[in-house]
Amino acid sequence: MTKNDGGPAFPQIFNTDDRPYNPDPGMSLRDFYAAHALTGLIARMVHAQDLTSKTVKCAFDVADAMIAERNT
Repeated sequence: MTKNDGGPAFPQIFNTDDRPYNPDPGMSLRDFYAAHALTGLIARMVHAQDLTSKTVKCAFDVADAMIAERNT
């Protein structure tokens, strides 16, 4: 099962021959949310070495929750 990534966060839409063309959708909304969540989590850390894969997973869990809430 593929996770809902929320679609592109900052899509660049170009028109060619009256058809939308999206050559570079940019980062996903999930990645954007996770980056912001991770920033907050890191800000609460005392030492940089406290950053673990568990912290990063938490950031993506927050992003997934935000996308789920957005879709309700």
